[in-house]
Amino acid sequence: MAVPGLPQPVPPRPLGLRLAHGAPAPDFTARTHHGEHLQLSALTAGPVLVMFYPFAFSRVCGSELHEMVSRWSELEPTGVRVLAISCDAVHTLRAYAEHLQLGSLPSAASSGGPGRAELSLLSDFWPHGQIAQNYGVFNPVTGAPSRVSYLLDDQLVVREVIEADDGDARDFDQILHQLRRLE
Repeated sequence: MAVPGLPQPVPPRPLGLRLAHGAPAPDFTARTHHGEHLQLSALTAGPVLVMFYPFAFSRVCGSELHEMVSRWSELEPTGVRVLAISCDAVHTLRAYAEHLQLGSLPSAASSGGPGRAELSLLSDFWPHGQIAQNYGVFNPVTGAPSRVSYLLDDQLVVREVIEADDGDARDFDQILHQLRRLE
């Protein structure tokens, strides 16, 4: 049912039908771990990494995000906006952000504006998994997204798709390499 003033739902992609290289990224609005609304289409100042992960506080997801935070100085020069998306509730993501010590990362606001990398945890809680469905990565058996990342250019077009099995972490060096290729 359409609700006036809100973005209209996009029919979901079948599981496994990922976005292809060169495809425009579906727009979405989601709440961050701070409870603020973030819209993808507003992020055209640089590259965006849309990073789906199954669950906050899980072993593999935690290792991926911890490595990203610990190697943040390598990401910063790329100016990438990292959107880490799970189907967890905002309150869970707020606690997870504290656990990951995201508050210690410099932000564009604290560093004088755009051009600096930023990391936001986004909730795809309700409607449950809608963003993941639109990107073809929602697993209805687990009720969570698969471990897939989309690297978007400043026009929000898919330039790379980086995948890993749910039990394996994505290769951070591969992400860095792909980001540097966009520069």
